[in-house]
Amino acid sequence: MHPIINNTILILEDHPLYAAGLKDVAEQLIPDAHVICEPTLSAGVHAVRTRQPMLVISDLHLPDAQGVTTLDVLRSVAPDVLLIGITGDMALLSRYENCGHDGSLILAKTDSVDQVFDTLLVQLQMHAQAARPCKQTAVRTNNVWTLQMPSRTLTRKQQAVLSLMGQGLSNKEIARKLQISPETVKSHAKSLYRQLGVKNRTQAAGQIRRLMRA
Repeated sequence: MHPIINNTILILEDHPLYAAGLKDVAEQLIPDAHVICEPTLSAGVHAVRTRQPMLVISDLHLPDAQGVTTLDVLRSVAPDVLLIGITGDMALLSRYENCGHDGSLILAKTDSVDQVFDTLLVQLQMHAQAARPCKQTAVRTNNVWTLQMPSRTLTRKQQAVLSLMGQGLSNKEIARKLQISPETVKSHAKSLYRQLGVKNRTQAAGQIRRLMRA
């Protein structure tokens, strides 16, 4: 039996249009998700306590909270929730993009819809695997995602390399797209091989495609 993930998703965003966009992404991610949108951290904390969402996506600049303190408060209320920060502050993003913050990934508001979708999908996969280690799978039961993948959080660069590897691009092509050196791509690839439990690029690409298609 595969565990079915709670399909409640909480979005904390005070800009109505951006909140609507995130809600649309969430509903694409999990077709029958129950998506809750709140404009403040205080309302979000209440929702976390009462609804116990599987995923919280929070703007880092809310009327009653600023910066990564927002994530700290949410993490203190729900230590095990999958928590994703969103920000348009490029200085803040640059500070945390390579390591996240306290286990929470931070995304840029300038990311495309496809980038946000792919990132959330992979993070859900890893979060499910961390909760209950087992074979890597990604299946859907009754239109609810059951997602499992290695438990370590990917950096933004690793996520980008992972996505492009899944598209079949070579290391040189990935390097050009990401404006990094081929050696850096190789380093990221080796780390991803370990996390995916594969030995080479061909096996990794096949594993990625299987996980992302399910």
